[in-house]
Amino acid sequence: MVVTTAGLKLTLMNPAYMLRQLQQDFPGESGARSRITSLKPINPNNAPDAWEAKALHGFEQVLKERVAVQQIDGKPYVRLLRPFVVAEECLKCHEQQGYSVGDLRGGIGVKLPLEPFAAVAQAHKVLLIGSHGGIWLFGLLGMGFWFRRERKRDIELRQASAQLQHQAHHDPLTGLPNRLLLADRMAVALAQAARSGGKLAVCYLDLDGFKGVNDSHGHAIGDRLLGVVAERLVDAVRGGDTVARLGGDEFTLLLANLADMVECEAALARLLQAVARPVVIDTADLMITASIGVTLFPDDGADADTLLRHADQALYAAKEAGRNRYHVFDPRYDHAMRERRAFLDRLEAALDQGEFCLYYQPKVDMRAGTVIGVEALIRWRHPERGLVEPADFLPSMAGVDLETQLGEWVIDQALTQMAAWRAAGLDLPVAVNIAPPHLARIDFAERLKWLLARHPDTPTNRLELEVLESAALDDIEHVSRLIDACRRLGVTVALDDFGTGYSSLTYLKRLPADLIKIDQSFVHDMLSDADDLAIIEGVIGLAEAFHISVIAEGVETAEQGVALIHLGCSLGQGYGIARPMPGEDLPGWVATYRPVPSWRQAPATWSRDDAVLLGAEMDHRIWVENLQACLDSVAAEKIEPPPMDPRLCRFGRWYHGPGRLHYGSLDEFQVIDPLHRQIHALGEEIGGLCYSGRNGEARARMAELTALRDQLIGRLHNLAKTIQT
Repeated sequence: MVVTTAGLKLTLMNPAYMLRQLQQDFPGESGARSRITSLKPINPNNAPDAWEAKALHGFEQVLKERVAVQQIDGKPYVRLLRPFVVAEECLKCHEQQGYSVGDLRGGIGVKLPLEPFAAVAQAHKVLLIGSHGGIWLFGLLGMGFWFRRERKRDIELRQASAQLQHQAHHDPLTGLPNRLLLADRMAVALAQAARSGGKLAVCYLDLDGFKGVNDSHGHAIGDRLLGVVAERLVDAVRGGDTVARLGGDEFTLLLANLADMVECEAALARLLQAVARPVVIDTADLMITASIGVTLFPDDGADADTLLRHADQALYAAKEAGRNRYHVFDPRYDHAMRERRAFLDRLEAALDQGEFCLYYQPKVDMRAGTVIGVEALIRWRHPERGLVEPADFLPSMAGVDLETQLGEWVIDQALTQMAAWRAAGLDLPVAVNIAPPHLARIDFAERLKWLLARHPDTPTNRLELEVLESAALDDIEHVSRLIDACRRLGVTVALDDFGTGYSSLTYLKRLPADLIKIDQSFVHDMLSDADDLAIIEGVIGLAEAFHISVIAEGVETAEQGVALIHLGCSLGQGYGIARPMPGEDLPGWVATYRPVPSWRQAPATWSRDDAVLLGAEMDHRIWVENLQACLDSVAAEKIEPPPMDPRLCRFGRWYHGPGRLHYGSLDEFQVIDPLHRQIHALGEEIGGLCYSGRNGEARARMAELTALRDQLIGRLHNLAKTIQT
């Protein structure tokens, strides 16, 4: 009892006190009995009777009070038994008996007699029993309410905790383990493999072409595709294996307890087949493949970081090899990759330290003798190696972010140089090469717009982007949209190295370029290789069909320039015009440039039929050289001589077809046929002497054949002059 300062007497009420008070008052006043009983009583007097024991066993199934009317000693009694559960605040006492929070400790029971004790005391007893019973029932009901509330709260907390645990360890999109859970699984798998002596395969899997799915169908379809792939991967592996998603379209797999490489390769084949099956999402029919990089424990490394790095390098090798395949880690390849990464770090430092610079190669109109623009070419001013050509460092950047950073730097520097030239009175367009990965970026047009805005004094139409034809054909839809976006900004676009890909009318129709650049490999041999000449002629024809300008790269000789002008291409660049030079040297070169006289004097462009005369000259030069090679060979029978029939050579077909139709009345045309036949007849005779073993006689006749060839070439020149006048 507590007495307050005001003199009030307060009694501490708690369940234990209430129980003791009821147990003391009820027997004396009402004949009721109450007690706590348990299946594991400490006091033997609290052991349950048969009814209580049955009720207590029932509490283990359902925590619900039990009520019954029984005859006890021949008198009726109402019996009430409620479950008694261990609460957290009572755990310190009860845990010594082996109980935990929420365990059933026993029951709290009450026995109330129904028979009146005496008529005189009936009303008083009823009131007494009712009041004390109400207090008891109120206490029990309050305890029940508290128990249910705490139990519900405990369940909700456990559910929330489990949900948080799952979210922390699983990918929200696919439900697969995330990076955190993968680390735990990998530690366990490595420990098990070390104990058992088995092999563990650590795999990086990346989807081929997933970016294209997102771009074409949207991210919603892409996310659903990732879900389908995740399900397929899980179905393709064994129960003890792990499939995790690290983000994007990258997955990591742990294939445990592998007996040998054969079992590993079989599992990898199943994974590739599972991913490659067609997928239909809504109305989209999707096809996708995967590349997998694989490394093995303990062969390729003993710790998780090393194995994951090796798997990443193997994945890179799989993609380089053509995709839709797996690649097993190779230590030699790892060494090469480490060297490449070290070199990339050096290149990144070179960009930060301003070691790169631009050189500019002029482009001219060979017939008009004017400079029409320049191409920006990057160089590396290495502190020890001097000026390094791009072929020695650009390939190492292929496919990495540094390539894009350097591309943006080149555009920015070219715009800066144009502004400086314009301030000095020189207004020339500058062409910049764009690497395929840079071009493939979704934000390329926006980044270009931002770079142009940094140079408001430079007209946007003075910048030209050179796109590799092969890169354009890899994703023609994207490049076509990009070209349109660039042209809306005022920037012109050229297809570089044209002719090295699958050039066609269809591609040119879908790629609205402003300029085509003929690849220098064709220009280099155009006067000695009839096929290269035919390719150049075809490219010029395509350009004319679509009203697109055309320029030739790699012009090194005056003769190449004349031939190009004859074929209809008067624009050119190459070492025969000027080597690349620093920006500060270009104004002086432009001021003193003088074109090759033969280019200025070159006659009008030939027709398609007339251009065959140039091919005829080359064909017969090569024809005589091949025949000479046949004679010089130790085993002549192993060398195929050139065709001897004059009607089978390209010039012969033209001569007796379109040529005779257009120029058959000209004397210069008519005198060629007898000489042409004579050359082929002599060649056939020399070939026969060679095959009969009379090589000495055959060689003696070669001088005569060479003289006839030169005479034919002279008559071809005469015919060309007559046609042009």
